[in-house]
Amino acid sequence: MTGMVVSFMSAGASNPAISYALSNAAPVVAILWGVFIWKEFRDAPKGTNAILATMFILFLIGLVLITLSNA
Repeated sequence: MTGMVVSFMSAGASNPAISYALSNAAPVVAILWGVFIWKEFRDAPKGTNAILATMFILFLIGLVLITLSNA
């Protein structure tokens, strides 16, 4: 919660939409660590990689759209 408060306090220097999107980018890092570093889905059924890639791309698109919204 403290990180979110600091993020919104710094939003005065930048756009609040950009600040919000950057604060919500932590799951992107978690996705990358889980898939590539810890190999959590190594034994997953066939087709899981396509679902993971789709999820990652849609999440990034959502972050970009939030950033561009200029709330």
